[in-house]
Amino acid sequence: MMTEHPAMTESAPSRVRSDEPTIARWVGGIGWGIILVGVAIVAANRSTETPRLFTEGWGWLFILAGTTMAMIHASLETDLLLRRLLGGVGVALIVAGIGWGTAMAVKDRSWALGLVTALPGVFLCGLYLRREDDPSIRRPCLWTLGGAGLLLAAVGVLATLIKPEWMPARWSVMMVIGLILTLMYRGFAGAADEWADRSVTFLGILGGGAFACALVRSVGADVLYEWRNPSDTEHLVAFALGASLLVLGFVAIFVLGKPAAAASGDSAAASGDSAAGTRKWGRVGAIAGVLLIVLGALRYFAPNLLANLSWGSEPPRPYLVPTGVVLMTVGLVYGLVALWYSSDNPLVVLTRKELTTYFVSPIAYCVMAGFVLMAAQAYHQFLRPLVFAGENQYAIEEPIIQNYVINFPQVVALMVAVPLVTMRLFSEEKRTGTLEVLLTAPVSDWLVVLSKFLAVWMFFIILWLPWWLLVLALRLEGGQEFDVRPMIGFLLALAACGASFTAMGMFFSSLTRDQIISAALTFMGMMFLVGFYFLQRDLRGTDEITTAVKSITKGMSFIHMWIDATEGKLYIRDVVYQLCAAVFWLFATVKVLEFRRWS
Repeated sequence: MMTEHPAMTESAPSRVRSDEPTIARWVGGIGWGIILVGVAIVAANRSTETPRLFTEGWGWLFILAGTTMAMIHASLETDLLLRRLLGGVGVALIVAGIGWGTAMAVKDRSWALGLVTALPGVFLCGLYLRREDDPSIRRPCLWTLGGAGLLLAAVGVLATLIKPEWMPARWSVMMVIGLILTLMYRGFAGAADEWADRSVTFLGILGGGAFACALVRSVGADVLYEWRNPSDTEHLVAFALGASLLVLGFVAIFVLGKPAAAASGDSAAASGDSAAGTRKWGRVGAIAGVLLIVLGALRYFAPNLLANLSWGSEPPRPYLVPTGVVLMTVGLVYGLVALWYSSDNPLVVLTRKELTTYFVSPIAYCVMAGFVLMAAQAYHQFLRPLVFAGENQYAIEEPIIQNYVINFPQVVALMVAVPLVTMRLFSEEKRTGTLEVLLTAPVSDWLVVLSKFLAVWMFFIILWLPWWLLVLALRLEGGQEFDVRPMIGFLLALAACGASFTAMGMFFSSLTRDQIISAALTFMGMMFLVGFYFLQRDLRGTDEITTAVKSITKGMSFIHMWIDATEGKLYIRDVVYQLCAAVFWLFATVKVLEFRRWS
């Protein structure tokens, strides 16, 4: 009789050793070493004017690369002790950043330099909180994170409203950091946390107040100054138009809004609905007429009233640019963030879902990395003549921003980025078979198309965020004012053109299930749009036909629109043309989906 050897006896279930992030730890260790090398290079270059083997730029590049590797390690680390150690390092970096920023403020320099260490510290703390399970540690850290974010946002907005001249140097960065911290708190706390929802609601209220105050201060002073000497006929026009609308509204309510007698029940119901609609529009017209009459009365009595109150006696100082624009933009962003997290509207929900899918796609991150590198290269080329001008004591004519945002590499990057971010919108849905599920859901085709369009348009705007941040860094670090209005004009033109580009790419994506074909068609469309610039530039002749063709091609060229915007000439016709093109492509996309639904 054979007996089993103890070593051969099976003892199931077998013990499985948990995987440890060994590679991530190696990456993190190497990253911290690279950070130390970068800090040493920066310190060595700043301590003496003697040329070094590695310049200060190389030091900052090493610090950036090492920080990225350290973040990768922090996001993958599973050991409790190491996670808390990295969290402690993050807290130390935040404290160091606060101290550095305070020291810079005492020396009358920008405190935003403290963000060099504070921002990596914040993200390290965030990555630590993402995996912290102990409620006694997690809750106080989350409340501190959210409280700091709301405090920074509130202080930045209020300080800018009280002292507009402080905005460029101090408080604009504070508003951005407050938004980031509040969003991190909302993301880590989750939708079930009541205080997290309240923090986002407070952010929306703060943004709405900032937008309203900036709008009133930007327009109110000019209106008061203008109304001290109004035209002799403006109040009469308002009176006449208001009285006409009021009479038409009463006619629609009391005469046309009466339902006619009908024989059948269906006819009576249809007549009642038509009469109700007429009465509704009549009430709208009557209210508009009353408002116009009140406006005319105010215009008539304004000169004496303002003179007695001593309002608007002096020409108002400009407030809209840049303070008003910045505050209204911040307020709009705060309001949209609050709407994004609190609304259950189907359009908001679908847009939120579509935008979230971009941040789980490797192609999106590759495009973002490419735009960051392109922004860094353009910023480096932009700084060289500025530094040379400063060393040789001569001024550069405005707008200096034009050489930064409009270059041939940027146009090429745009031509490549638009196909890459739009090719998956409908092609991927068709390939995976989820488009049929989406089309059979209780939502309209327009809702589906608009949600995808808004998501890709917002992602397109996010791609250009580094360009704006680098300009802000130049203003904070350089300490010299320059005209930022061309940059604001360029961003408005870019938003309008982006709507047209992304809508075109979405249309081509709806035609095929192959993403490569969709990207190729969109790229050809972008080449066609860029071709208008070269066609207009190469046309020669002064006859009427050539002049007309040059005028048409210039109006259809988005590059000419960018150039005009950076020169302070953002024409309404160009914006309307781009928006009309976006509406056309959206309409065509809806028709393609309708054809697929019924084919």
